[in-house]
Amino acid sequence: MLKRNKESVDNKFFLVCLLAFFICVVIDLVTKGLAEFFIEEHEVIKFIPWFMNLTLEYNSGMAFSWLSDNPLAMDIITWLTVPVMIALLVGAYWLPKQYNPHR
Repeated sequence: MLKRNKESVDNKFFLVCLLAFFICVVIDLVTKGLAEFFIEEHEVIKFIPWFMNLTLEYNSGMAFSWLSDNPLAMDIITWLTVPVMIALLVGAYWLPKQYNPHR
């Protein structure tokens, strides 16, 4: 009988999660690009009548326009977010196997 290597299973799962993340980012960027190409700003498109409308809006700040009046603070937070995300990703990968649920 073939034995499955736990390490390779963990690595495959990690790579699948990483791939899923990048696919979600690509889908997000593509849909935003399509919205900018096809919809005028503040135009209302009845996507699913009586249920869902699409409107192109821009957010000049972070979530809920937070820091929209302070571009320097927004830049600093944005540039700090990338290394923190990379550190969390690397840290999750190197967590001992007993912490699999946390990974």
